[in-house]
Amino acid sequence: MSQNDELHIIYYDEDPYNTTLANEGIGSFVEENEDLVVLVGPYGDADGERNLAVAASQERTAVATFDWLGMYAALYNLEGTANRIISETEARYQCAADNSAMVTADIPEDEKPK
Repeated sequence: MSQNDELHIIYYDEDPYNTTLANEGIGSFVEENEDLVVLVGPYGDADGERNLAVAASQERTAVATFDWLGMYAALYNLEGTANRIISETEARYQCAADNSAMVTADIPEDEKPK
């Protein structure tokens, strides 16, 4: 988001998989906005100047992805809110996991879904 709360998306409908075009667009935007931080995916240019690599999609468990909320919250100085949301979400997740384990407790291990 910019200082005037505008969200800028650099995406080219006519050629969405053209990384050269996307990188040029990002480069131009970064030059025009000196205080900018660019969020890049796990396969993006994490080494780029002012780039912040985010890889929540690479986590192996749902619970691990909850921690990414804290990272995003830190960008907006909302860690307290994020901690509350993470704690509540983890509690609901654990409750669902416990209920699932209880429902399937009488099913032999080799017959349980994997």
